Amino acid sequence: MTPITVAIAVHNEENTIKKVIELWQKEPVDEILIISSGSTDNSNKIISRLAKQDKRIRLVTEPKKKGKPHAINKLLTLAKHNTIIMTDGDVYIEPGATRHLTQHLKNKNTGIVAGHPIPLNPKGIFGLWMQMSCDILHEKRTKNIELDVTGNLYAIKKGIIKKIPENTTLDDVYVAHETKKAGYKILYDPEAKVHVKGVKNLHDFITQKTRTRVGWHQLRHAENTKTARTPTGELTYISQTLKYLPTPTGIIAVPTYYAANAAAWLLAWWKYKTEKNYLKLWKPAKSTK
Repeated sequence: MTPITVAIAVHNEENTIKKVIELWQKEPVDEILIISSGSTDNSNKIISRLAKQDKRIRLVTEPKKKGKPHAINKLLTLAKHNTIIMTDGDVYIEPGATRHLTQHLKNKNTGIVAGHPIPLNPKGIFGLWMQMSCDILHEKRTKNIELDVTGNLYAIKKGIIKKIPENTTLDDVYVAHETKKAGYKILYDPEAKVHVKGVKNLHDFITQKTRTRVGWHQLRHAENTKTARTPTGELTYISQTLKYLPTPTGIIAVPTYYAANAAAWLLAWWKYKTEKNYLKLWKPAKSTK
């Protein structure tokens, strides 16, 4: 089997990183490479303790947080193996995720394989918002309409991407865009499942969505691409969320979901035009920790 590196960018993940690593230890991977940037909690101690018990675990620490794009670039450079699985320090894979992702990379024309994010907390209004976001992504990727990846889980061949801009606020989509530019295919395997905790309040939702939508503005203008997501484009998949309307939560959650997204797009446009340091937009959603 082709040697595999799991690459994880970490910043203050003491509540989740132990379980994340233990799940990957059960997978057929050869290296678990972790970059901890500016962590001030117990993350580094937890990782170091696990590394003493498993030589596959390699921890690289940085005293200051330099942003996720910087960590991604470092992970892509330091990974020992040519098959790299990128993931986060606060998401939980299901067994078999490695096999589902990497089996497609045997095809020389395939550059990236995207995983399938599933909400950990699908209850309540904000839980339903997360569920709707995941439903829309799943629908798009299943139909090959907007085939990109989410940073929660994807596999990539080393060397396709040398470096991504360190001021981007949408690292995963930029990686997918560059992969397509290089002439490689992007595939989606819905069986490569990863459980993701959604936000629990409006502030975190707007903060998170604003950052990603600034990234779409960056991509559209920097690369002059028409494939970047737009506000009106999001309405295309409103039918995927209407099924939730008959429920007591859904009758409130569905219209407010689109209202909140519209607010995020407006704020993102303003931030894109006025913010000089886009890395300031990489603010943690505290309710997901």
